[in-house]
Amino acid sequence: MKKIVVIVVVLGFVVQSWGQEKETEIIVNGNYYLNQKVPDAQMVSFADTVSSSAFMQKMNDLKGKNYRLTVKSIDKEHVYFSFWKFSNRKRNKNINGDSITVQTIYTLPKEDFKQVVNPLYDRKEWRVGFYTIPYKLRFKDFDFDANVNLGTNIGCKLRWNRQFEHGFSIEPILGVGLSSIKMDDSNSTASTSSNISAFTVNTGILFHITQSINAGFTLGWDTISGKDQNQYDWKHNGKGWLGIGINVAFSTEAKNTSNEGSNK
Repeated sequence: MKKIVVIVVVLGFVVQSWGQEKETEIIVNGNYYLNQKVPDAQMVSFADTVSSSAFMQKMNDLKGKNYRLTVKSIDKEHVYFSFWKFSNRKRNKNINGDSITVQTIYTLPKEDFKQVVNPLYDRKEWRVGFYTIPYKLRFKDFDFDANVNLGTNIGCKLRWNRQFEHGFSIEPILGVGLSSIKMDDSNSTASTSSNISAFTVNTGILFHITQSINAGFTLGWDTISGKDQNQYDWKHNGKGWLGIGINVAFSTEAKNTSNEGSNK
């Protein structure tokens, strides 16, 4: 069991290292927010129909407020984008124009755009991974049971703050797998100790710790075959348990292409 946990942890850090090598991509329909890193002098490119001074006036109204925008198109040298609708009508008219159906399109050179924005990651992120649950608390006799339990799960990661790729988040999960169950005279009619396989279904909540490794509480059920149950009369068959599990995700690339919201 210790070897399995070590392998899971090591694999998680390897996956995390791969993810750190990737650069932030500028993509069409990608969502971003303005940061405060670039001096005003660099923010001089705007749509052809608007003067640099008008652009500067708009940027002064926006700078440092983390306002959100969406990339509409990209060419070899420039990025074209529009801001989300503002709840303040006066600001929305100033930034997005008078038209209801067509937003004002802004443009910046690619390198300048990279400096003034950060990705705005999706609130929800669907993930597939595998998990191990070293210990289970059996409800029937309120006793801890240690057995080998490996499986796969699907989860929906919910970000608390969309500006952070790996900030605090929770993830409801649903998983299936196999467990190695020890049969002995304390939990069955077995006269000698032996191990058999059980099909496991579990659900729970994960709390994210690092980019790819997370831990949480799971509720599950182990079921052995009818033949094995007839032979051993295992008292925990189909009964619920509570476990603390470790999960490593296969899909670790966060996205930023969910539907637009609004600026305050």
